[in-house]
Amino acid sequence: MNKITIFALTAFFTFSSVPTVHANVLNELKSTPLSAYDAGKNQLKSLVTAFNIAVKLDGKKRETLKFTVIEKESLLGVDIQGFERAKNVTEKYCLEQFGKLSSLGISSEVPQILWPSVSGEDSLKLQKELFVQVTIVAKENHNFKVSCSKTLAEI
Repeated sequence: MNKITIFALTAFFTFSSVPTVHANVLNELKSTPLSAYDAGKNQLKSLVTAFNIAVKLDGKKRETLKFTVIEKESLLGVDIQGFERAKNVTEKYCLEQFGKLSSLGISSEVPQILWPSVSGEDSLKLQKELFVQVTIVAKENHNFKVSCSKTLAEI
């Protein structure tokens, strides 16, 4: 056999086995159970990632908001971290930021977005178990910060 034939056969067998490997991994992933909680948490992580990308695409050369999914005890939430001058890094200012979130009016919809199959009654219960935490960091000193949180039912 000449070198071209050997190369062609090697390439054929190498590249023809790649889809099989991916198909096996995908089939394995399809058979892996996923809890409804994990599915909703993954959905929340996807939304948070989209928010972070949108903030970066804003293109403004300043310290921007950063969204992070967090778990506390038996609660699931999102931390929204922003930067302010040190004089605004107070509990009062932190709590005032929930007024902006409240004006969006989406807190009642979040449980249904994350878990579409949940009943209306359970959706109301979830509003007490899902929370938003606001963290305000001083522009002058990133070690100086304050956090406050509220459940969706409180917003």
